[in-house]
Amino acid sequence: MYPKISIIIPVYNTEEFLEECIHSCINQTLHDIEIIIINDNSPGNCREIVKKFQQLDSRIKFIDLPKNMGTLNTRIQGYKIAQGEFIQNVDSDDSLKPEACQIIYHKLTEFQADICHINPHLYLHPDKSQKAYNKIFTPQKCSLTQKKWIEKLLTKKLDNCMCFYIIKRSLINNLIPMLPENQHIILYEDLLQIFSLAFSISVNKIISIPDQLYWYRCNVGIMSKTLDIELFKKKIANTIQVTSTIINIFNKNIIESSPETSQKLHQYLFEISVAYFNIYFSMNKEEQIQIQQYIIKHGLQNEFIYWLTEINNNESLISDTATLSINEKRIIKLYRSIKNMICSSLPNKNIVIKIIRKKFLL
Repeated sequence: MYPKISIIIPVYNTEEFLEECIHSCINQTLHDIEIIIINDNSPGNCREIVKKFQQLDSRIKFIDLPKNMGTLNTRIQGYKIAQGEFIQNVDSDDSLKPEACQIIYHKLTEFQADICHINPHLYLHPDKSQKAYNKIFTPQKCSLTQKKWIEKLLTKKLDNCMCFYIIKRSLINNLIPMLPENQHIILYEDLLQIFSLAFSISVNKIISIPDQLYWYRCNVGIMSKTLDIELFKKKIANTIQVTSTIINIFNKNIIESSPETSQKLHQYLFEISVAYFNIYFSMNKEEQIQIQQYIIKHGLQNEFIYWLTEINNNESLISDTATLSINEKRIIKLYRSIKNMICSSLPNKNIVIKIIRKKFLL
């Protein structure tokens, strides 16, 4: 007999919260589950903590990665060995309410749904009684077609957090080949998975329930106000990787395609990029050059030009500059300046131009 739900827990540098997370999973009122914990080569005692629990509960499977692979690849390693009918992701600094899996599985079977969306209990760390608020995480009860689900995602009426979606394992198995396993992605990996699933894999029914079954810890790891330039380089690179991959998947596999959907997607991706490019504009010239060189060094030229070209082709975003904010205008200027830098760094500009024109029919 296969378990009803596989809980996937990627672990990296969350030693302080890991025991609470694992306790919440092994104490689920639904006993027929498996718990897959993947240690992403974390420092500290995370490995020892997991092994201690593994000796106490045979439902725990442990993968100890020899090198750090990033959140996305860590989750994928868990997906590959999961045996459950459905998959529930849990971040290792969060936790589940005791009845979570039981309620979720009951609703999935009652409505014969492929996906169940739950609502989180957001709280300000360390006090669970201090609720946090985010307008995207508004409790709601609904049953959705795939088209309606996409619409709610793009209009931010439903979130894109993987931990709040319990998904049929067969859908996850279809999703795995679409995900970039060779890229070290730590940012927007949830967005990449949810949008790839919504745009390219046929889903029968999605339900959303108002039950707040997931303890989501806010304000962890944001105490420092100083900029870590090396981490920021990775985040900028991830933004380019994820947004270009989503656009590529959308163009190739879209379940529900229309000019309006395309426009909403481009607007959505443009908006998530704004925050990181705002930080870029606060940097000095030397730091900005470091970012540009990092993009080139890590072979993101094609992805960047792909993303840049898609943005420039989206008339609703840039044709009427009067509707754009100052920062948005500066971001478009940045896109063009880095494109010029990338092209000048390559041996033959004409080859690049031909590739772009052929790929995008310019």
